[in-house]
Order: sequence, then C-alpha cells, then structure tokens
Amino acid sequence: MDDIFTAGADIEGFFKIYEGDVYNAAVEVSKASQRVFGMLESLPFPVISAVKGLNLTAGLEMSLCCDIIVAADNARFGQIEPRHGIIPGGGATQRLARLVGPLKARELIYTCDIIDAKEALQIGLVNKVVPLSELEASVNDLCRRIIRNSKQAIMKSKDLINKGIYNNPDGFDGENTGFGEVFASGEPMERLSAFMKTKKTKRNR
Repeated sequence: MDDIFTAGADIEGFFKIYEGDVYNAAVEVSKASQRVFGMLESLPFPVISAVKGLNLTAGLEMSLCCDIIVAADNARFGQIEPRHGIIPGGGATQRLARLVGPLKARELIYTCDIIDAKEALQIGLVNKVVPLSELEASVNDLCRRIIRNSKQAIMKSKDLINKGIYNNPDGFDGENTGFGEVFASGEPMERLSAFMKTKKTKRNR
C-alpha cells in the first residue's frame, strides 16, 4: 500500500490495559515500546526509514529511531496521541524534540497536527523528499553511498552520535510513568471509546 506507512498502535489493544491494574499495565506497555524501539535505534549499522503515505504515532516513533528518514512526496506525519487522551509512549517526547527542536515538537504533539512531507523536510524531521515512484531507487542509492565507506568508522560514528544525544535517561523514564498516569485518569477509555464508535458508524454507512 502506498497511502499508509502505519496508522500507529493497535487502539483496540489499549482497552486491555483497563482489564487490571491500569497504571502498571500502561507503564509496561510504554516500557515494552521503548525497549523495542531502543533495540532498533541501537543496532550497530545504519537504519533507513523509507516512508510513503500516512505515518502516525507509534509508526512515527519507529521512524524517529532510524538514522536517516527518506520520505515520498505523499508522506504525512503526526504524533496525535493527545487527541485520544494519551501521551506518546514509545519515546517520541524525547526523540522528536531532538530532531525538530522543543518548540516544534511541542506544537506537533500539543496540536496533533498531521504535516505533509514538504513541512517535515523544512523542520528537519526527514532527510529528503522524493517522488513516490523514486523512493526505492533513492534509498538504494543512499545505501550504496554508505556501504562504500568504512564499516568500522560508520559503526563507531553512530555509537558516538547516540552517546552525545542521550545523556539524560530520566526523560524516557518519565514518559513511562506519564503514560501510566494518563491511562489511570480514565480519559483515554472515554476518548478511545468515542473514537471507535464514530469509526464503526462511518464504516456502516
């Protein structure tokens, strides 16, 4: 599919959080997401995210863990969790701000705006934008330009860049607890239920 990269996390899965200890269940969901994305980010070799179509919430958080993001001209990006009474739980409160700066990160998260590829390039969220038909060829060319260089030097450079970026683990830990707190408030259940009801109504028309 060319119109959707990912629509984000499984919303129906969030309802399972309310089946037991809500706070701790939500914290564990956030920790699990951060653990998986952290593994992606810490891979010793360069990882490229080639995005086409809609890329929201957890999908965008996954892209933020990559070394380079190449977007097709039909790509759209959004960190829209607050629309459902949730905060980003997979690291976006930390990674988005380091890429686009705190002012723009706040704007994107607070407003839940979905931006197009052109704006994503302007704010530094992606490295380049190419026509959809050229996405694969562009990424392959980028890979060729990388692999002709020293593997050892690239691996060491990646390690040092990441060490220079992440010097405060409290931000990620705070995201875990914040994710638990918003779910424990009950608001996500109300907003997600309303969203799913609206979605079902539209589907049945």
